[in-house]
Amino acid sequence: MAMTAKLWTWLVGYLVVRFRGPYVERALNAAAQDGIPCWGIERLTTDIVITRLSVRHFRRLRPILRTYGVGAAIFERQGLPFVLNRLRKRLFFIVGLLVVSLGILYLSSFVWFIEVTGSDRIRADEILNAAVAHGLFSGLPRRALNEAALEAALMSQFPSLAWADIRVEGTRAVIEVVERQPAEYDPSLVGDIVALFGGVVTDVFVARGTALVHPGDEVHPGDVLISGTYYDRWGRKQQGRAQGAVWARTWRESFAEVPLYESYQWDTGEVHSQMLLKLGKYTIPLGLNSPFSAYRTEVRIWQLKFGNHELPVQFTQRKFIEVQYEKRLLPRASVEELALEEAWSKLEEQGVERGKVAQVRTAAVEVPDAEALRVILAVLVEQNIGEFREN
Repeated sequence: MAMTAKLWTWLVGYLVVRFRGPYVERALNAAAQDGIPCWGIERLTTDIVITRLSVRHFRRLRPILRTYGVGAAIFERQGLPFVLNRLRKRLFFIVGLLVVSLGILYLSSFVWFIEVTGSDRIRADEILNAAVAHGLFSGLPRRALNEAALEAALMSQFPSLAWADIRVEGTRAVIEVVERQPAEYDPSLVGDIVALFGGVVTDVFVARGTALVHPGDEVHPGDVLISGTYYDRWGRKQQGRAQGAVWARTWRESFAEVPLYESYQWDTGEVHSQMLLKLGKYTIPLGLNSPFSAYRTEVRIWQLKFGNHELPVQFTQRKFIEVQYEKRLLPRASVEELALEEAWSKLEEQGVERGKVAQVRTAAVEVPDAEALRVILAVLVEQNIGEFREN
């Protein structure tokens, strides 16, 4: 059947019918002679045939089926008319789903959550209250948010901020701030902001200085990102301390090693005892010391007393219990899991947030000399890679 004919058949609808009877083949031949087309004919047995035909032709086929004593049972109803009929029965469900979808789409165009990060000496709720006072509140349409104006307002209200950045992530507005360090107020400091890590620049914010990189640029560790050389409003060349931030997508790496073997000890059953006599400051051994190369010790002490007064005489029993040490191979999966968690902890101590990682790569290699497994962790994050360096 040609593609156009198949499309037309689906648009008008068709039936999948099972015919059963001793003269089913004669009935289908008679239908064909009468101009009733059938397609997709499948013979299951000598007297059972499955075929497909339109609804209109199925009605015309009924007299022929009665003539030859052939029974018909509809298996499936296919095509657009039947799809529409099923949808009509679920009209309220479809309308409800459409309304909910439109509602979610509409609500996603508002800011519902506000988060403050990076604050230390300034309380986060103070920054949040200031942002609300300047127009950022829960329920604000995203198109109504003026990030640049709000950043300037926060910088003006909190002089101890080195910079502020407002960005919207879905229905959440993130206020990222960096506070000035005490040294930043020293006017004698002159220097640039350089790249602490390599990566691809995504955003640049300059509070003082001249930006030497732009979004999309690839930088390497040590590259100057924001120069401390700039021109003031009167066009005069100035030298000072560069201030700002440069965000970039960068790969951060860490590794950790965990032993593949676990050492444990067990008692051999051999025991040796030694008594010690302590007279004042002097200790006299009453017996030989431990004959074992590896042992654990149990100690019991008897202090002689006269009434409630302690005499300068003390007996000590030292029991030496021989032990042997053996190594037990740990499951590799658990060792790798422990090493990976330790590597993650190292990155988190360096300021990497696990929930904001875009990609993760891991590799595990054995270290034969240390009988350990080393797991190397590399994560792709977006972070401020700038670090001030004094000239």
